[in-house]
Amino acid sequence: MSSRLKNITFIAKDFTMTIFLNQDQIARKAPSVFTSGSYEKTGSKYAPISTYSVLEGLFDLGFGVTHASESRCRTKERFGFGRHMLRLRRHNEQEINGNFPELVLVNAHDGSSSYQLRAGVYRLVCSNGMVVGNDLFCQRVRHQGDVVGRVADAGGEIIEVFPTVIDKAEEWSKIELNPLQQGFFADSAKLLKWDEDGDSEVYSPDLLRSRRYADNKSDLWTTFNVVQENIIKGGVRTINKESRQRRRSREVKSPYENNRLNTALWRLTEKMASLAV
Repeated sequence: MSSRLKNITFIAKDFTMTIFLNQDQIARKAPSVFTSGSYEKTGSKYAPISTYSVLEGLFDLGFGVTHASESRCRTKERFGFGRHMLRLRRHNEQEINGNFPELVLVNAHDGSSSYQLRAGVYRLVCSNGMVVGNDLFCQRVRHQGDVVGRVADAGGEIIEVFPTVIDKAEEWSKIELNPLQQGFFADSAKLLKWDEDGDSEVYSPDLLRSRRYADNKSDLWTTFNVVQENIIKGGVRTINKESRQRRRSREVKSPYENNRLNTALWRLTEKMASLAV
């Protein structure tokens, strides 16, 4: 094997390596993860336990953090207590046909959210995470009692459904959609983000525009991923109904909105799968 080919092989392997965040990186992206107190307006039964303490229980199960984000606080007193989202992957996890199963953890210290754990899927082709929307793959833990132990137990239960999540991806990749079905999917997905009575118009075919050659396919799994990426990462053309001014949609950075849209898109895809077969 030539030295040039060896270098190419090394780069290809390195591309699939998982990069886990350390404490400093998590703190920069989501400072509320390390908050150990509770917001002044939470009740007396609220257990003020830092999210990082909960993470340590998941670390014991072999997980590491691959992504962290936090909602912007509109008031200063809420800073450090806001909703945050973390994506976790097991250190020994192997990709299956380009997909990695992940755990998605959502929490807040201001009383606006319980601990939520969901199964997610991470695609190598677009480096964009998705959240499973079926409630069978979701566990919620209230801020009371042994929070650390119960979240760790919930994480263990989520691990057991990882094969089912990957099976869904395989199942949907075998469902071919015709142009009419793809258009119906895009029309429905558009309404999850842009209200029909809102200020902006969005051209549905723009949601079906793939960002790479590998996504030039018409199966349900690829269609779902293309639409999901365009909605979450932004860049979709919008037109103001009144001024007719053209703009590009922004990336969805809010953990709450990210989780809501991903969940709704997954449920929409489940419904589409039942109609397309």
